[in-house]
Amino acid sequence: PAMAINPNTGVITATPSTLGIYVFAVRVEEFKNGVKIGEIRREVQYQVIACGGNAPPTFSQPIAGNYKSYTIIAGDSLCFPITLNDPDTNDSITITANGDLLNNPKLNGTSFTSVKGHKNGTTELCFTSSCESIADAPYKVQFIGKDFSCYGSNTVTLDVDVFVKSKMEGKINPVPNVFSPNSDSKNDYFQLNAIADFCANPFSIQIFDRWGLKVYESNELDFRWDGKYMKNGKDLTQGVYYYIISANFSQSSFEEHGFVQLLR
Repeated sequence: PAMAINPNTGVITATPSTLGIYVFAVRVEEFKNGVKIGEIRREVQYQVIACGGNAPPTFSQPIAGNYKSYTIIAGDSLCFPITLNDPDTNDSITITANGDLLNNPKLNGTSFTSVKGHKNGTTELCFTSSCESIADAPYKVQFIGKDFSCYGSNTVTLDVDVFVKSKMEGKINPVPNVFSPNSDSKNDYFQLNAIADFCANPFSIQIFDRWGLKVYESNELDFRWDGKYMKNGKDLTQGVYYYIISANFSQSSFEEHGFVQLLR
């Protein structure tokens, strides 16, 4: 094949007309004051192949097409694979990504590795959410797939939205209405049956006696009232007490009013 070398840059240009494998040699001579003082020689091999067009790559299962959304509960982890397939045998491919889902301080341990490969490639994005991750708008990431061939390159994209929600928007697990703080290890405390949502923030409970005196309050989801007056620690009398529970979630607020009976 016809070849040329640029003596200033060393760039070699070849214009092949026939398929095949070709070997050429480059020799560099060094002169000082018109006298040759050294020489180096390198052989290079290259292959000429048929360039039969360039079809674009596609993102395939488990995420096909160009858009996907996920919804997860705060505190959960999510991993999803990304696969790019190219129909052309000789193409090389890359997968990269950008977006606020990557390197976000509200998401823990986000991991993603860009990929360079031949024809096909697979990578994975993983992260763990937290209460701080809860948001009305989704976290976004765009994956960019490219192929490279003798005809040029194609670019395809895949957009992924991830919504992080609280476990129970606007709900508190059932509250017991009777307790007996007599140290028999049975219903000794007034408390929530289970923590409905550790992301309820802020949370508060206030308890009043029949005359409207506040006898207990807490901002902890795992509160336990033992039937004592909060100011002096003395046992309160048997009777019915009134409580107000309030909590804020990512997209709503909640308030519950009710009665609890203290038995001695």
